[in-house]
Amino acid sequence: MKQFHVAYIATPPDIDTADSKDFEQAKAEAWDKLCANPLKDHFNRKDVFDIAFKCGYQLGSRPKSKSQISEKILQAVSGYYGIAIPDILGRCRKKLIAEARAMAMYLLCRRTTMTTIEVGKVFERAHSTVSCAVSSFEFLVRHDKIIKRRYDKLLIILAHG
Repeated sequence: MKQFHVAYIATPPDIDTADSKDFEQAKAEAWDKLCANPLKDHFNRKDVFDIAFKCGYQLGSRPKSKSQISEKILQAVSGYYGIAIPDILGRCRKKLIAEARAMAMYLLCRRTTMTTIEVGKVFERAHSTVSCAVSSFEFLVRHDKIIKRRYDKLLIILAHG
């Protein structure tokens, strides 16, 4: 039931998503309604933050552009791992750098409205490379406690930053 409500608020059904101006306006209106009445019987606080993050909002603010969102995520990952953004975007295959890169790709694909094609453009990679990295990292988030802990900490950093 919650997934339906989240999808409905993120994408109102009467809006043509091909027209980005109408879609952005609809998201802004949905967000304003959600801020005014958080539907307490349907959502808990985490759900509201998830909706906000998925739509590119922070509580009490207007939507951000995808480049602003990707920059925020890259800065958070860079700060958390202690790796420079150019290294994260680069081609180095050292374990920690590759993990930070995969984490950033995963966050961009799963916690924003960005497609694998858009994420691929940020990292100068093919969308299939991004898709493979995201699927592999998703498995790690589910099965590796250390990766899950790092992922959860980054979500907290992004929610409060």
